[in-house]
Amino acid sequence: MKCLAGCLGEFIKHVLPHWLNKICARFHFGCGGVEWKHCPGEENAHAVRANAGGHVRIDITDFALRNWEPSASGTLVVGITPQDLVARCNDALDDSAELVPGYAPFCKHLFLRNETPTRCGFAPVTGGNEHLLRSGYRARREGERAVLERWFEGLEAPLAAWFDVILYSHAQLVAEAEAFPEEQAVPDCDWGIVSVIGTLVPEEPPMPPATQIRNALGRSEGGSGRPIDVEAYDRAVAFWDAHATVRRG
Repeated sequence: MKCLAGCLGEFIKHVLPHWLNKICARFHFGCGGVEWKHCPGEENAHAVRANAGGHVRIDITDFALRNWEPSASGTLVVGITPQDLVARCNDALDDSAELVPGYAPFCKHLFLRNETPTRCGFAPVTGGNEHLLRSGYRARREGERAVLERWFEGLEAPLAAWFDVILYSHAQLVAEAEAFPEEQAVPDCDWGIVSVIGTLVPEEPPMPPATQIRNALGRSEGGSGRPIDVEAYDRAVAFWDAHATVRRG
């Protein structure tokens, strides 16, 4: 219960204000009702994220905010707000950090040293913890096809040494947004954060096979539309046969 209370506290402290700021930036509340407010630059949100030239290179998507939600799967980011993580990403680019190629041309990875209590999002399967494995069909958001996943429950993952910040290009974000028009407008940026993974080394863990299958199903099913790469899929099977994600809470 203490762990759950702490996670909820982090969510209320760091994520809820971020969402409210976005809502207020998008709507005008007046005596005549609620009106849509067009904010092409989202000046308030971007003020802390712009580099010296005033151009926002990296921003965060609402989809990535699930990394701050205690009930979601994957890495639970604690000890840093979404806005501060974006600022760290842009500072890293200013310091000539490398954007590492991902599984497709529209995907990049930015590795940042973890200076927070955030733990890894996955752990190796051993004889001592395999009894904690669970499985089930899950969708990350409404409108997606549920896929079979496997995870640990009741396991404390090691502290993460790195953040693997997964980025999608602006063009890809626009393309995927067409399938989910009810979600956040695409941020005005070159690269949008879509997920954060806590890792022990600055290397991309293989994309889970279920995620690759979802991507291949297409954007209307919650994927990116990228076909399956057979060699990458086989590598992922070998990795995730020996590892599983850690569900928090």
